Parts: sequence; C-alpha cells; structure tokens
Amino acid sequence: GGLGGGIGEALSPGGGFAGSIAATAIVGQVQSFIDSTSKLGQAMSSLTPDTNALAQAMGIVGTQEEKRIQAIEKLNGKQAALTAAMDKMRETIGDKEVDRLKAFGESSRLIGNEFAIAMTKMQASLIPVINLIDKFFGISKGAQDSERARAIENSTNPDILRVQSQIAALEKQTGGGRSGAKTRENKLKTLKAELKVLGDQEVKTNKIAAKNETDRLTLEASLRATTDKTKFLQDTLQFGEQEAEIRQRILEIERSESIVLDANGKQRIRDAMELERSLQRQVEFTKAIGASFRDSFRDAITGATSFNQAMVNVLNTIRDRLIGMYLDQMFAQATTGGGGGGLLGNLFGGLLGGIFGGGGGFKAPPPMKPGFMGTGIPAVLPKGSFNITPKAAGGPVKGGSSYLVGERGPELFSPGVSGTITPNHAMGGATNIVVNVDASGSSV
Repeated sequence: GGLGGGIGEALSPGGGFAGSIAATAIVGQVQSFIDSTSKLGQAMSSLTPDTNALAQAMGIVGTQEEKRIQAIEKLNGKQAALTAAMDKMRETIGDKEVDRLKAFGESSRLIGNEFAIAMTKMQASLIPVINLIDKFFGISKGAQDSERARAIENSTNPDILRVQSQIAALEKQTGGGRSGAKTRENKLKTLKAELKVLGDQEVKTNKIAAKNETDRLTLEASLRATTDKTKFLQDTLQFGEQEAEIRQRILEIERSESIVLDANGKQRIRDAMELERSLQRQVEFTKAIGASFRDSFRDAITGATSFNQAMVNVLNTIRDRLIGMYLDQMFAQATTGGGGGGLLGNLFGGLLGGIFGGGGGFKAPPPMKPGFMGTGIPAVLPKGSFNITPKAAGGPVKGGSSYLVGERGPELFSPGVSGTITPNHAMGGATNIVVNVDASGSSV
C-alpha cells in the first residue's frame, strides 16, 4: 500500500487518494505476477517438483498429456514425471525460456530464504524492546499474579487456608481508633506477603504435579503397549495368530468403550473377523487365479508358450493355492489344538496320527473333495503331479508321471506303470476313456 501510494504520487503529483488506489492495484498485479512466476520456476526444480503447476502453465489440464504425466508419476515417481513434464515444457515454449524460468525460480527461492533469515534476526533483535515494553506495562507480571491467584483459589493447602482465614477476620475488625487501624493494616500487609509466598510455592507445586502426571501417563501408555504386545505374542504361541488377533481386537474394544463384553459379544466379534478373513482369502484366491489366466494366455497368444502349457500353468497355480489353503487350515488347527503339547506337539501329533491312525494333538482337517472350486484337483496331489501333461488327444503315459484327463471335468491320472490312453474320437464317439495299463497301486 505504501509502495503504491508512493508510485501514485510520483506518477501523478497531487493525484490524491484515487491515484494511490490505482497505483496500489498495479503494484498488486505486478507482485502477483512475480509470485506466480517464481512458483512456476520452483516447480521445475528437482528439489520442489510440481507437475500440476507445470500442467496448468502449459495449458494441458484435463488432456491426455496430463494423464500421461500423472501415470508416469504413479508408476515411476515424481522425478520421472518431472522429466516428462519438462520435455513437454521445452517443446511448448523452448529451451531458452525454460532455462530463464528455472533461473528466476532459483533466485527467488534464495531471496525468500535470505528474507526469512533476516526476519528471524529482526525478531531476535526486538526481544530487548519487547522486554522493556513488558516491564513498563507489567504484562507478564499481571499474568503471574493471575496464575498465583488461581492457584490460591483452588488450593487445599492448610497454610494457605489459615492465612486466608486470618486475612478475612482482620478485614472485618473495626474500632481501636487510629492506632488499631494502623495495627490491622500492618498485620494485613504481613499476611498478604505470606500468602503471596505460599501462592508462588503452590504454583510451582502444581507445575511439578502436572509434569509428574504427564510422565506417569506416558509411562503407563508405554507399559500398556509393551504388555499388549507381550500378551499378543503369548496368545500367538498358545492359540495361533488368528485367535491372537481376535483376542487383541476384543481387548481394544473393551478398553476404548470402557465395557466388558459378554460371551455373546465376543462371539459376534470373532464371527465378524473370521468372515472378513475368509472373504479376504477368497479375494486373494480369485485375484491369483485371474492373474494366472491373464499371464498364461497372454503368453499363449504371443507364442511364448503353447495353449496346453498355458492351461497347465493355470492348473498349477490353482493347485498351489489349494495346497496353501489346506496347509493354512492344518496349521491353524494345530495352533488351536488342546493337546497341551504346544504348536509343534499338536502339529506333528496330528501328522503322525493321520499316518498311523493314532490320536494326535489335533484332528487333521478332512481332504478337500475332488472338484473343489471347480478344479477337480485333490487336496494332496500324488507324487509326480507337479508337472502335469494334458492327454485329451490320448497317447502314451509314463509310470510315476501325472496327466490331465476326465470325462466329467478335469482330473489327474497318475499311473504306477507306463501305458496308453485311448482318446474319445478313436472309440467311435464313446463317452468313456479307456486306459490300457495295469494301474494297480495308482491313484486317479
């Protein structure tokens, strides 16, 4: 405003108020232009990149070019996006203009930093002046008196209460002439001085108590966090990670809501978390299978692999996921088993029990049925099934290997000896698959 007024008077002597307003507006516009130019130059710096500002300056907001730069930033980071934006900027306005903007932005940044340092020094140099003003007007003294008065008013200190009572009694006394009044005045002065000292002590005591309370709460929060973590680890070892997470969630709800959940409330939380976990597993399973289909058939289309191998890859992914789900279920039951032998005792007890028919530390989960999730793949695959060869066209089979067959959906055939599969078209349209092998001891 002052600069605008000075410019207005210089350009139009005696122009008065109207000239000052016009000049102030012009100065404001110039200042705004300088600020925006400075910010644009700084947006080009690798230290403070701003691709949004560059897109706006180039007039590409809402265009495919802006979307391309945003995609580069998401995929490769801000520096890569800045490089792409700067290439577009050079293409738009030229190398020389870009270099000028960058130089101006850097200069304005340095000027701004120096100005900030100068302001900090100015503030430090003004402290003696501020202290002098405070001393003259008694600002801080008034604040201290108010703090002391509040401490005295809220105190339960017997000494403070005694002095207050004596002051109140003296202020009610009358008589005794001039000498009696003088005596009461002196006593009141002494008592008020004593009350001031006691009040200052009360302020210090309150500050120490507040600090101690803050330290206590901080320590309590830290200990609670440590205790909670320790309990979670103990529950994980004793009951398994899933059950530990459920118990931790129940504890958090009880603590935050200041309630004690009954058995029904805890069961509702357990059911909700188990449902969420089950849905999450299904989502992950679906995503994995979808990704496998996409990648495998992309390779088949581009010729990187055959369509038969693409199908094998998809089935292998499904197999691995199902095996993983089966093992997760087995470990979950092992960790929650009541055999008293801990995780390893329950797990190996269950495995040995499943092999020898004995009673292990937990009841092993039943095998997944053929056709689970529409795959027709059993939960535990026979030896040699990790390399599956499609045999829809028939042909020789080798003992100990696995082949994809099935008239009612995909099935795994793992013969114990070599032989031949006769395909459907070679049987005059019959619907059954004939396998000419001695398949004793094999699993289908």
